[in-house]
Amino acid sequence: MKKISAPDTRALKNQRFTFRLTALELGHIRQMAKSCGLTTGEYVRRVCLGYQPKQALTNPDREMLSEVRKFRADFARAGNFFSHDSSKKEFVELMYQIAERLKKVVKL
Repeated sequence: MKKISAPDTRALKNQRFTFRLTALELGHIRQMAKSCGLTTGEYVRRVCLGYQPKQALTNPDREMLSEVRKFRADFARAGNFFSHDSSKKEFVELMYQIAERLKKVVKL
């Protein structure tokens, strides 16, 4: 299905479209809208126009993403040891620090 161009959020929304569905379907739509951080109407509008709303991150997801970003930075720093004249001792210390943080994140 081809989606239409991005909706103009400033445009006055004064048209109505009504349809019937089961209580189970309505509950599912409301749950999906809530998980995406959208109102039910905005969720249905986006899906009907061909968009795929993304689910909002939960707090634990945000914390995990933050940790992953830190690990990415640590591994980039570790990679720099191979391109600069750094000591083997500094590299090993960095690897131990990363390993300790990994243990905490994955709870080993």
